[in-house]
This record gives sequence, structure tokens and C-alpha cells, in this order.
Amino acid sequence: MEYDVRLEQHSSRPLAVVRRRASLQELAKVVPDACGTVWGVVRAQQVPGAGRHVAVYLDDQINLEVGAELDAPFAGYGKVVGSATPAGPVATTTHYGPYGQLHEAHEAIRLWC
Repeated sequence: MEYDVRLEQHSSRPLAVVRRRASLQELAKVVPDACGTVWGVVRAQQVPGAGRHVAVYLDDQINLEVGAELDAPFAGYGKVVGSATPAGPVATTTHYGPYGQLHEAHEAIRLWC
């Protein structure tokens, strides 16, 4: 797949997330499971304005926050906590296809950078 990598300026966006640490081999299970946990809380708590799935990789040890974009800050509920995306310039692309091929999008961004 060919990726259109571009530089965009992003403002911070509120999130509802769970925090995880995963190995590269575990990501294909950890990320979807974490999204399910967050969406279960978002639905049960009737959080308005929930949007796209998000995974924010915090470091090269694969500590990450996984969840959903929101329209307003989230106070938290159980293991799901409020967070926000960082603001600033972002190299971005869009991946369409199986999760198992997501690494191709990541590699396209790394090469672009």
C-alpha cells in the first residue's frame, strides 16, 4: 500500500483512554482490547461526542494510551481515564486495511521523517 504522509498542525484533543504497555507482538491484541474497554465505558456512561479510535505511543518502550477522541474533557470512570492528544506539528497518514498491516503506515511515517 502507498501512503500519503503529510505534516499537519494539531491542537490538543480530549481523550478517554486506558494506559497499557505492550510488546510489538502484543499490539494486535492489546490495542483492540483496550478500545473495547474504553468504548464499553463511553457507551455505559453515555459520554457525548465520542469519535475516532486513538492510540498514542508515549515512548519507544511501547507505553501507550488507547481510547477514543471526545468533544470535551473526560473525568474518568474505573480504569478509563481522561487524557488529551499532544498539540503541535504531526506527521500523519491514514491506514485502510487489516490491523496486521498497520506497521506499514508506521514505517512510511518513519521514512518520511
